[in-house]
Amino acid sequence: MRYRTEKGDEIFSKQIPELIIVSEEEWKTVQEIREKKNPKNYKTNEASIPMSTKGSLLLTGIARCGCCNSRLTSTTFVNKYKAASGEIIKYNQNKSYRCSGKLQGKTDCNGQATFSSKKVERQVLERVDIYLSQLSTIDFQSQIESIKQNVSNEEEEKIKKLQSILEGHYDELAALNAEVPKAIMGKSAFNPEMFNNLIKKKDNEIQETSEDIKGIEKLLS
Repeated sequence: MRYRTEKGDEIFSKQIPELIIVSEEEWKTVQEIREKKNPKNYKTNEASIPMSTKGSLLLTGIARCGCCNSRLTSTTFVNKYKAASGEIIKYNQNKSYRCSGKLQGKTDCNGQATFSSKKVERQVLERVDIYLSQLSTIDFQSQIESIKQNVSNEEEEKIKKLQSILEGHYDELAALNAEVPKAIMGKSAFNPEMFNNLIKKKDNEIQETSEDIKGIEKLLS
């Protein structure tokens, strides 16, 4: 167990095995998750653990405070009054968003603590409607065709380069084959075995380049 002295120093009591309900490794993992969810880390991109989006409001766990960038969670305000009979009557339950950073006191947020769910969601949905209406005016078919044409042009350029390389391989292979008889008759600086290895290597290069060309041609077909 951890204690804090009047001076602010932390001290730890001895562990009592009978009272341990979770392992030290599990405890550390939970603390790391809590720290990564800390609103202070949102601006430093250290908050890598996603927040829960469960809730009755549309943007729970997604919307953020415009002041401190903390995520907005949901809360409910209930108006109530006491009837003459003594019964507590509840009415007009208003759901709102609230700044998690300000609520937890983990940020220096000086903005408002809560936001009307109707106002927030109305503005978001209006922007979504505008975006969707813009999408409906875009000619996706022509854009797709343009992209396909650009890809096609790039792939055709690759084929041309590979074909040029392939022609070079064949020229080099022909030159090697022409030197083989000289090597056999001892009229070449290279021996037949060396030529054999060079020819095999060139054959492999020709095969690999040919396969690359066929692969690109398949994509274009």
